[in-house]
Amino acid sequence: MQFRKSSHSIYKTEYHLVWIPRYRRKIFVTGVKQYAEIVLKNIPHLEPDIEVLKLNIQLDHVHMVI
Repeated sequence: MQFRKSSHSIYKTEYHLVWIPRYRRKIFVTGVKQYAEIVLKNIPHLEPDIEVLKLNIQLDHVHMVI
């Protein structure tokens, strides 16, 4: 990721997001996992200011660094 510039500052901001379903149910089975991966990787097309740096989808939660 590169540094971003505004009129008075230079910055590099990263967020680590963890999404967990209620009761940590194992909902990310094969088809759902693939669909979620496609949708989450397409976030930069919807909002160009957001970069998905890392994405890890496990059976009961999702990790993202954006």
